[in-house]
Amino acid sequence: MRVALVMPTGVSPDRPLAGGERYALELARALADKTETRLLTFGPEPQVVAYGPLMIHTCRARITLGGGLNPVTLSHLRRLAWADIIHCLQPRTIVTDAAMLAGRALGKKTFLTDLSGGQARTLSRLIPLRNMMTGFLPISEFNRRQNPWITRPATVIFGGVDAVKFAPDPATIKRRNLFVYVGRLFPEKGLHLLIQALPAGARLEVIGSGTDPAYRRTLEDLARGKDVVFLGGQPDDVVITRYREALAVVLPSMIDTGFTSSMEAMACGTPVIGAALGSLPEVVRDGQTGALVPAGDVAALAACLEGAIADPARFLAMAGACREDVLARFRWAAVADRCISAYTR
Repeated sequence: MRVALVMPTGVSPDRPLAGGERYALELARALADKTETRLLTFGPEPQVVAYGPLMIHTCRARITLGGGLNPVTLSHLRRLAWADIIHCLQPRTIVTDAAMLAGRALGKKTFLTDLSGGQARTLSRLIPLRNMMTGFLPISEFNRRQNPWITRPATVIFGGVDAVKFAPDPATIKRRNLFVYVGRLFPEKGLHLLIQALPAGARLEVIGSGTDPAYRRTLEDLARGKDVVFLGGQPDDVVITRYREALAVVLPSMIDTGFTSSMEAMACGTPVIGAALGSLPEVVRDGQTGALVPAGDVAALAACLEGAIADPARFLAMAGACREDVLARFRWAAVADRCISAYTR
């Protein structure tokens, strides 16, 4: 069985990856350990890179829409003829629409996973492409419920984490006033709410980049007079160190994101403070592996952060449960097995 995964953004193992890109790369690696797999991504110049048994094909796309999340190209279509299975990892993008139509025309099995990053207006608003697919593979029960118009068979595949790479380090000392945010910088992620809620005496380190200069200026204005550091995109070793050092990772998103970052933090033995929204409550157990607050509620978030600073021992005691939960529920090999089971059905 030959599998082609289609991810609209660029994915490269040698550069910092956002949550959606990491999900695509790790799922592709796990599938490549079990069956022949290619990951189709997009960038200004074409290239093919071997990453262990996985082949990563960057297809040429010199024009993008929607902040770079929606490449305008058909360059990937000729590569789909090789595959038995076409698995697209982002709806609402031109390359996914084209892959779905090509799969239909070629008689391939086609599957869709919604990583909640594509927001573009594409052909799917005019043509019911989602119901042309063989099956829907959502990352959570919430994600499945958010797509009620998809009537094809659904299998929840969840997500995973490299628990060898993302792991606690007994030599690392927790900084009892440090909170860390990991993710893209755009308004729906809620970073501005976190900066507003940050209590006196707390430090916030922000890992991630954005494409909206106006929003960046808003964040910097809100951060004046507070201990907030913008680190930009960082390689994995830096991200892992920050996960290990933090009292908690904070994900205040107002949309269904933070899935990958939450599991990575927990794998490093760090609890997550997040919005009780989307898929996050299926990852974070409130009071056991972190804390959940109402989405968009600055006062509730501030109270939670203040409580963590006042009683750090409560969050430090969650480290073991965080790690155990990841090992029990979130391994990439299990995610790949669920995909293969759906493919073969």
